[in-house]
Amino acid sequence: MAARVGGVATADLVLAANAASLPCEASQGREEVILLLAVAEWGMTAAAMAYTELAEHAARRGVCLIPEE
Repeated sequence: MAARVGGVATADLVLAANAASLPCEASQGREEVILLLAVAEWGMTAAAMAYTELAEHAARRGVCLIPEE
């Protein structure tokens, strides 16, 4: 993601994040904005959606997929 948006101005990245309904402000650093966009993009992958469904299904049965420490 960082390589793909390397030439894009930070202000434009903030606009893209806001357009994607991500909580983003102009005062945030470039790296943080890129991270928000990357996480949002990952969240739309089939693997992420399947994991979310699996986690919700497990939670309804009182099981957590991530072990507590």
